[in-house]
Amino acid sequence: MPRPPPRPTESWIRAIAARYLDRYAATEASLRRWLQRRVGEAVRAHSADPEEARRHVDALVARMLELGVLNDTRFAESRAKTLRRRGASARAVRQALAIKGVSRDVVDGVLAEEHGDRELEAARTFARRHHLGPWRTGPVDPAGRAKELARLGRKGFSFETARRIVDASD
Repeated sequence: MPRPPPRPTESWIRAIAARYLDRYAATEASLRRWLQRRVGEAVRAHSADPEEARRHVDALVARMLELGVLNDTRFAESRAKTLRRRGASARAVRQALAIKGVSRDVVDGVLAEEHGDRELEAARTFARRHHLGPWRTGPVDPAGRAKELARLGRKGFSFETARRIVDASD
């Protein structure tokens, strides 16, 4: 039988937050969500005051923001760069960051700062990794071309971008 969590004291909440942030990059929303779940378990196990625990979580998150430990813009820039290198479309980047709780304004700012045609570069990367377009191994018939276009479309690339990649000769 698993051991119950400790009482949800301010020092315990601070300690579990520090361990979490040592292991994972986090946004304000993702840290708050994780802490509320963990603290909720401790509150239920010890019949503690949930309002007091919530105040401790809010104060800790505010302090982490003040110290710069949590920075949604920095997180979004790093995550967007990683996803783009892997071949993710702007739409996929927006969705991934929204899931992490990054605000739309921050995401718009990060994507606006991209230089060049990052969407086409990301589509090329995706196509190379998945052997589409000029990286396919054999000839393609119209049905195969349509499947490649659809695959790029499902990954969030526009039809025009997908068509440029699939019809490229090199």
